[in-house]
Amino acid sequence: MRKILPVLLALVIVVGCASEPKEFKSEAGNFSVMTPVTMEETTNNEITALGTIVNHKFGGENRSAAYVVMYFDFPPSVPIESKVEEVLAGCRDAEIAGLKGTRTSEKSIKVDGAPGNEFTFTGVISGTNFDAKARMFVVGKRFFYIVALNKENKATAEQVDNFLNSFKLLKK
Repeated sequence: MRKILPVLLALVIVVGCASEPKEFKSEAGNFSVMTPVTMEETTNNEITALGTIVNHKFGGENRSAAYVVMYFDFPPSVPIESKVEEVLAGCRDAEIAGLKGTRTSEKSIKVDGAPGNEFTFTGVISGTNFDAKARMFVVGKRFFYIVALNKENKATAEQVDNFLNSFKLLKK
């Protein structure tokens, strides 16, 4: 019994630390998502060939995964509507390359009727292996990126899918 008690106590602590997902809402970003972590916002200006773009990133992590929602608006002068597939492919490739990852799957999706793609990739960040599942899509001039980075398979597929599937656009 003395050997079992520490194991049971450790299990209770670990299970007790698992946080129930809570709704995170960004009125400015026009979205909500159920997340098991506290989301913190950061913004940065990126100078691109299209002009300056303001990236809005909401992210947080726990021992098993990192969860991120990011969006930015294309400048009004950019005719994004006719180049959505090209933009999605370029952003996907840049994200995977930036994380020195390898794409493992991809499929086209729609989010509230908006065109997008869902893809998975693997990589290593600071010596930690990860598997990621992400979605990118464009609504009007707004680009969205939602990703769960699973650290060494500590998060379940259900946890990752629950995060991605909970993403909703707010009605305007």
